[in-house]
Amino acid sequence: MNPCIESTIGWKHPEGYYIFNRPVAGEYRVTRYLYKEHIGELLPSEEVRHTCDHPWCVELTHLLKGSHQDNIDDMVNRGRNAKGEKHGSAKLTKTEVLEIRQRHENGVTQKQLAMEYGISKGHMSAIIHREYWK
Repeated sequence: MNPCIESTIGWKHPEGYYIFNRPVAGEYRVTRYLYKEHIGELLPSEEVRHTCDHPWCVELTHLLKGSHQDNIDDMVNRGRNAKGEKHGSAKLTKTEVLEIRQRHENGVTQKQLAMEYGISKGHMSAIIHREYWK
């Protein structure tokens, strides 16, 4: 596989993609422009995906088109989605989850734990049964 190449055009968006301004179209992702110019047409609903997982990469052999769902599936399958403490709505830490499971094994009820940690009993059940925080 060819090494990644970082764009030398445009400015880097906080999400890592390079963007440049086109006179009529306004802001445009560099990878989308390069894909259309060198590989093929893209429908407005199609996205440029990276086989290398580097949004700043413009190496043409690392780019492929797909749907938004394809892009999300890539993220999940490659473990790049936020989970655990890194998830924006996480209320617990990994240490607390491990402590909860241990305390439940030692006889503390789900209801007691849910009240103590400020979460619903259903959420507590999902943590204890490893549906959440696997």
